[in-house]
Amino acid sequence: MALRPANGTGVKVIEAGLKIIKVFARRGHGFALNLEHFPGGSNDDIEHNAMMPADELEQLKAFDAIFFCAVGAPQLPDHVILWGLRLALCQAFDRHADVRPVCPLPDIAGPLTSASPADLDWIILLENSEGEYSGHGDRAHRGLPEAGGTEASILTRAATPLIVCQFIIAPLSNGCVVILINLAIFFDLPWDLILSAENFQNNKPHPKTYLGNCDLLSLEPGQLMPVAAHNHDLAAARALGLKTAFIPRPTEYGPLQTKDFGPEQNWDIVADSLTALADNLAS
Repeated sequence: MALRPANGTGVKVIEAGLKIIKVFARRGHGFALNLEHFPGGSNDDIEHNAMMPADELEQLKAFDAIFFCAVGAPQLPDHVILWGLRLALCQAFDRHADVRPVCPLPDIAGPLTSASPADLDWIILLENSEGEYSGHGDRAHRGLPEAGGTEASILTRAATPLIVCQFIIAPLSNGCVVILINLAIFFDLPWDLILSAENFQNNKPHPKTYLGNCDLLSLEPGQLMPVAAHNHDLAAARALGLKTAFIPRPTEYGPLQTKDFGPEQNWDIVADSLTALADNLAS
């Protein structure tokens, strides 16, 4: 791991962060820690009016991770910090998203001390080399009274799904895996993976079909939400502790349909469409 010096409060944050990382490495969490310190920091940056040497990005390519925190000093112009380090690192290594898990930690007092892991289990996703961090902008009419600037927020096709998709999306069907794969290919469905009752040699509403997929994803039942048009499917899932979302399909069985016109229980979410469901989850 490459260690980039920080400034201000960033120095203390890096020191504390390294202590935690070293504890994880000692406890055998599947990695060994090999640190290499790089020059830099306020005094060095101010002296050279630059954030890193010209060849540092090439050197950093050899590392699995880069650890750096708050950087900058009052004597350094913002554009030097932004273009010289922040955007230089994120854009050079194509780091689309800034992913920040948030959860309460034991024995740490704070305003949210009373929150349980279920109450505070967030993942905050921010642009890292996209949007306002794409670094696309310039000044026009320089030196004239009407001088102005432009800044474009650019989101690419490759990075946008990584930033905006906050949930794992998959079918959970009694249909076999091959059928579901063909559906995904033919209709270009944006599923993250294929889940099928076939994997557990049972059909819904057998409990193994629901709980087996919870185990497969290493998630608790309350972290999964089946979305269905069939009340009996959701009732079986709810009985096992899963969240539930209902979207009616009143013409599914044709003109002789006699059931599933609407929700038969107080499901966690009831929506008219997948778009409405997405809006509900995002709110």
